[in-house]
Amino acid sequence: MLPPALLQVSDEQLGVVARWQLVGDRSRCQLSRGEVDGHVQRGALRPIERGVYRVAGAPRLPEQAAFAAALRAGPRASVTGPMVLGHLGVEGFAPAGPFAVLTQPGRRIRGVDFSHRPDLQPGRRVLRRGSVRLVTAVEAAIDAAAWRTELGDRKLRLAYDQLRWRGWTTPERFAVALHSRGSRDPGARAYLEMLSIDGFEPESEGERDLGRLLRRFDPAPEPQVWVTACRRVDWYFEALRVGIEYLGAVDHDHLRGWLADRDRERELAARGVRILGIRAHDLLDEAAVLTTVASALTLRAAQLGIGAPALRG
Repeated sequence: MLPPALLQVSDEQLGVVARWQLVGDRSRCQLSRGEVDGHVQRGALRPIERGVYRVAGAPRLPEQAAFAAALRAGPRASVTGPMVLGHLGVEGFAPAGPFAVLTQPGRRIRGVDFSHRPDLQPGRRVLRRGSVRLVTAVEAAIDAAAWRTELGDRKLRLAYDQLRWRGWTTPERFAVALHSRGSRDPGARAYLEMLSIDGFEPESEGERDLGRLLRRFDPAPEPQVWVTACRRVDWYFEALRVGIEYLGAVDHDHLRGWLADRDRERELAARGVRILGIRAHDLLDEAAVLTTVASALTLRAAQLGIGAPALRG
């Protein structure tokens, strides 16, 4: 039977323990090498990485590969990348996602099949799961952009938006984090390419055209805003709680898209958020689009008893 101290360490680390946590006077468990070897031989501890084990009976969890890699790299190693975002519940990312291990400067490891590199910020703030160190959500998001080709820009934008919605960062703090990395950092470089003065640039020509028109309102709507934990709108007039959506053909001109749009509008209406959809063919008459949006904003402002955004020129 495994000692209670070992089981406690295992629970904190989602079923994974390292030999250096078990053996020696400074370890929490203070087991002998022979005792650890005996547990391995009996199958109570099952090797994942060299000197890292999964406790028999513990559930197989997607995080275990990254946790084991970090423990293999030593007490000062940290995990970063999309896996951390998945572990923290950021939508669109999974705990089984790719990761990299940041090793303590001067620490050299060989014969491993996981991505690793020296940690250029060893004094950074980290999240802890037992002795497993995870970088913060902001750092993980920036590092996740190193997988930009596999993830795609949309998923990275979603990560940024969710971090803002949850209060984990602001545009100003995120910009500081990017620039502190330097332009040679692949994650920072990817995000800097995707960012614009007003936030992220819309993806399609239609979205860009609509965004250009909406910037004529004062105050202008904020782009790409999470109005609930699971719902984001393309542009949002916060004071009026009005969202403007570009309804592109790829995502909306079919039955499934129509049903999804209807469900979203009902859900947001129940939360006091009104949605106005603009389609590609509407943009053929820009004056009509401006009139439609201005009328909707004026009506909403009257309902709330506040002023409506002014339409410039």
